[in-house]
Amino acid sequence: MARTRRSTRERGLAGQHPADRQVALRDMPEGAPCFRCELRGVYHPMTRAVISKSQATGRWVAPLLELDDYPGRVFGGPQVKRLSWKRCNRQAGARLGNAIRAARASAGAGAQPRLSRYDRW
Repeated sequence: MARTRRSTRERGLAGQHPADRQVALRDMPEGAPCFRCELRGVYHPMTRAVISKSQATGRWVAPLLELDDYPGRVFGGPQVKRLSWKRCNRQAGARLGNAIRAARASAGAGAQPRLSRYDRW
């Protein structure tokens, strides 16, 4: 099944989200803990060395940091927005997405295990 990539606006990440990210990047103290790691009880410090200011646009740029929505937009409701390392944020999102897909599959398929397509035995 082919997935289509929805636009930033369609995913709810336009408008206020970039403005919130700029404020969070500007105000982040050195050594602030990664929010996703902090939830797991691990101290994974973030450094201001990965944040720079674009000379062309004057905006804060940090390709390795993301503004994280917690508990996740999939649940709806109010979101806590905190900075996380990009890898930690994407990993948490993948875990959540995989758990949701597994729950939907087990509920719809009568909880039967999926057979492997490996046929070289």
